Amino acid sequence: MVEIELSIVILSYNAPDFLHLCLDSVHRALVAIPSEIIVIDNASTQAVDKMITTHFPEVIFIQNKKNEGFAKANNKAVKKATGKYICILNPDTVVGETTFIKCLQTAKKQANLGALGVQLIDGSGVFLPESKRNEPTPLVSLSKFLGMWGSQKYPYYSKSINKQDSGNVEVLVGAFMFLKREVYTNANGFDPRFFMYGEDIDLSIRLKKDLKLNNFYLGNEKVIHFKGESGIKDKKYRKRFFEAMRIYYKKHYGNSWCLNIGVQIGTRLLSMIQSFKRQKPHTKAASYDHYYWISNNPQLQHRLKDSTQKPVTGIKLSQLPLQLKTQNCKNNYPSKRCYIFDMESYNYQDVINFINKYPCKNKELNYSFRIRKSYTVIGSVSSSCLGETIYF
Repeated sequence: MVEIELSIVILSYNAPDFLHLCLDSVHRALVAIPSEIIVIDNASTQAVDKMITTHFPEVIFIQNKKNEGFAKANNKAVKKATGKYICILNPDTVVGETTFIKCLQTAKKQANLGALGVQLIDGSGVFLPESKRNEPTPLVSLSKFLGMWGSQKYPYYSKSINKQDSGNVEVLVGAFMFLKREVYTNANGFDPRFFMYGEDIDLSIRLKKDLKLNNFYLGNEKVIHFKGESGIKDKKYRKRFFEAMRIYYKKHYGNSWCLNIGVQIGTRLLSMIQSFKRQKPHTKAASYDHYYWISNNPQLQHRLKDSTQKPVTGIKLSQLPLQLKTQNCKNNYPSKRCYIFDMESYNYQDVINFINKYPCKNKELNYSFRIRKSYTVIGSVSSSCLGETIYF
C-alpha cells in the first residue's frame, strides 16, 4: 500500500463554484504525489456535497451540522489526515501544477521547519502583502489601524525579504499553510478559541516561540486567493476580528491588568472607528460589456455568447499580452471587459503566472476561469465583490 505523503485540508463554507475551481486545480497539482484531499464543510446552505460527489468522488468529505469556525473545523479534518505533510488551504484559492511539488521539495530541505507559505496574489494578479507578516505586537497593530502602513519601526507586513524572494518570516496566512502533520499535532493545531481570524497568527507565533521552529516564505511560488469570497466586512466581521485580537493579546502578553484594559479600550475604540468608516458594498459584480474567450475550443465560444447575450471574441493566450497593452492605451474599447481562461486548454501554472505578469490595472477589466468539464465560469478581482459566475 502506497504511503500518503500529502494531505490537503480544505474548510468549506458555501461558494461551491469557487471550491469546484480550487479542487480542480488541486487535483491537477497532485498527479505525481501520493495524496488525499479532505474537505470539511461548516454547515453550508448551498449544495457543496452534491458538487463534490458529482465531480470529485475520491475526496474525503466531512459535513458539520453547524458552523464550528475555522480553527475547530480544521483541527477535526487534520485528525482524519494520514499524510506525512498537510496543507491547510482556503476554498477560494487556485494552485499551480508545481505548487505542492515545490513545497515538498523546499520543506524537505529546510531544517527546523515550522510552517511554509507561498506568495499569494488576488484574482487581478496583485500581490497580497499578508502572505508574509510580522508578529502583531500592540504597537504594530496600532500602527496598522492608524494607517501607518509604511512605518519603518513597527511594520505590520514583513519587509525583511522581497515578495519574490524566500526566507524566514514570523507570520504566515491561514489561506495556505504547509507543514508536517507531526508539527501541527505537536503544536495542538489551531486554537479553537479563535472562531475566525487570528488563528493563523497564533499558530505561527507558537511554532516560532514554543517549538523553536522557523516559518518559511516561498516567494517564487504563486497561488491565487480570491479575497472577495473570504468574508463580508460587516458588523459581524468586526466583532469576530476584534474579539480575536483580545484573545490573542491576553494569551500571548499575559494577564497584565494595564495591558488588558488598554487592549479592551483600544479594540472597542477601533471597532467604533471602523463602524463609522464608509464601507464599500459587498455585492455581485456587474455583467461585462464584452467577453474574450481564451481557449483552443472555439465551439464553446458560441454557447457562451448565447448565454451572456454579449459579444464574445475568441483569442489565444499568446495573443493576449499585445491586446491588453493596446486596450490599456486606447479609449474606444468596451468599458467593462472579462477575459475567460478555458482551463481545458491551459494549465493553471501558466495562467497564474500570466495574471501576475499582467495584473488588472482598473476595475473595468476582469480575469475569470472556465472550470474543466463544466459549463461554469467564475472569477473575482475585488475584496468587496463576490465576483461573477456564469453558467452557460
